[in-house]
Amino acid sequence: MNAYAYFRLVHVVCAVLGLGLLFATALLSRSGRATAPGELLVLSRWSSVGLVVMLLTGIAMNVSAKGLYGPQPWFGLSVASFFVTGAVVGITRRRLRKWITGDVDPSLARRFVERASWIACALIAWITVLMELKPFS
Repeated sequence: MNAYAYFRLVHVVCAVLGLGLLFATALLSRSGRATAPGELLVLSRWSSVGLVVMLLTGIAMNVSAKGLYGPQPWFGLSVASFFVTGAVVGITRRRLRKWITGDVDPSLARRFVERASWIACALIAWITVLMELKPFS
């Protein structure tokens, strides 16, 4: 297995696991669930780890491909969408911390976390479409 294939394997595994954690956060934060905010915060932290590994392996894949993807419009859009995803996850984690400390209304915080998690899931799905279909090439 060459370096590119190895990096892609790790990249895809982290995408699947990271999306799984974001999906779990969205499901577990729904109204009517008794999931504690601390548990949701743990899921959010681990999804951030997955995002960091995806970023590093994505960079490594582009380097292995000698920068082939850099000038492609779909790649730039994917990278921008990735950073928006990271921001959404970070903002969600901040709201979870405020929920834990009692600085925000719990029902509003739960609704915010649920919606933000679904947005992050949609962004990851969008990035996957861009990476696989490579439109605008």
